[in-house]
Amino acid sequence: MVEGHVDAESGQYRYSLGPGSVLGLAEGLTDAALTWTLTAQDHVTVMEIPIDKALRGLEHANPGIRGIVRYTADRILDLQKRL
Repeated sequence: MVEGHVDAESGQYRYSLGPGSVLGLAEGLTDAALTWTLTAQDHVTVMEIPIDKALRGLEHANPGIRGIVRYTADRILDLQKRL
């Protein structure tokens, strides 16, 4: 998100997200569904990154960066399952 605020809700958990938040990247990289309900609280501007472009970029990244991205995406999805 470039500007604005979004409420993200999943079950009993609710978070307020603002500029700099990244929505759906871990899900996109792992081909998982976004399970959060997102509600804009004001005017929101986002930068869309096509997942195919992100995946192509990772193919050319060094193995260390790919490992960090894979681990981080898996960790985010694992934490979401526990909520």
